[in-house]
Amino acid sequence: MVWSGLAVACAILALLSFTRNEDWQDILTINRDAVHKAPEHPRAHANYAVALSRAGRYDEAIYEAKKAIELGRKGLESHFVAAGIVLSAYMHQGRWDEAIREGEKLFEERPEKFDAMSLPVFCLKLAECYRMTKNYYMAYRYAMLALDIIQKNERLRQEQKWVYFVLESVITDASTEDVDVDGDGSPDPGNMSLDEWVALTLYRAGDYDGAKIFGGKVVGSSYISRILHEIDIYERRSILQGKQWAMDTKEWTNGGHAADIILRISHAILNKPVLKTLIPLGEKLVAWCVKIDPYNFYVYTLQGWYAFEKGDVDAVAKAKQAVELAPQSAKAWIALGFFEQRAGRLENALTAFRQTLELYPGYPKRHILKDLMAQLESQIHAQNSESSTIAQAALH
Repeated sequence: MVWSGLAVACAILALLSFTRNEDWQDILTINRDAVHKAPEHPRAHANYAVALSRAGRYDEAIYEAKKAIELGRKGLESHFVAAGIVLSAYMHQGRWDEAIREGEKLFEERPEKFDAMSLPVFCLKLAECYRMTKNYYMAYRYAMLALDIIQKNERLRQEQKWVYFVLESVITDASTEDVDVDGDGSPDPGNMSLDEWVALTLYRAGDYDGAKIFGGKVVGSSYISRILHEIDIYERRSILQGKQWAMDTKEWTNGGHAADIILRISHAILNKPVLKTLIPLGEKLVAWCVKIDPYNFYVYTLQGWYAFEKGDVDAVAKAKQAVELAPQSAKAWIALGFFEQRAGRLENALTAFRQTLELYPGYPKRHILKDLMAQLESQIHAQNSESSTIAQAALH
């Protein structure tokens, strides 16, 4: 009976395996099977939409993609994956106006949390739709939006080449139409060649790699030569500051090996959450380093961060000491910026952050810092407006 039971079980398993193999015979049946088994899962519908689109079944792909969007939940990555499939399906059929209407609607209705990884490709598809309808201004706008998203996410850098392709296509078409693409009030590319225009556009957007690619194609342009020279300075400063920022290519102090170890320990105590209970010890260690190596800017910077952690106003004074010792250190300036902001001196903070980016233009988190600077500028403007209103009221 045991052997008979085992034989029956093997037969059943073999039958199940055969049935499953039938389901997995191609990508369409795999994803159709996934939708059948998980009809409420947005990602399953999105994957099926991808498979249908690749098979040229565009109307079905649109239906499945919209189903994925309808079922989408905050935090899941299905929205722009599915939205991109909707655009692709319309684009393959040459239904450009419908693609634009749907694309704008899907972009407007994006969830609070969405898949940034798929957003640049979606924007570039929408840019291409606008290009095909000769709306070059909107095509340019979405291409540059894609570039901005890519620059803020290192994992998306491989998508930059598609931005370059779309920009080239847009300006090539626009050049025959005498159109103002970038909204500066004059037709593009104007007196520049196509490569000059793209190089300048990418340079202004902060994409120096792209600017170098297109600038390298231009021969004899003094303007492009100047841009390339500025990019070279940018890269040299970034390399220099990057090495200093990492602080791992040389000793941190001039007080000897023991002082170097102690400073590293105090740095770890401040930056490792599991060591937060040792902060009083870390402060004492840094104070000892000040006595041993009183001309090391980083010792004072670290003292400032300890004071900042406690909410101590002494943080600003320590950061200023660091800046005086190392006026070319972006690390000292950014610390001063944060300490001044905490102290409520917003204009001083903004100045320190500007100096940080001047010294370290390639700072990896520069986009976050720029956003913070924009917030500070807005706050300063609001404060100045309020002060002006109060002053006028007092006069009257």
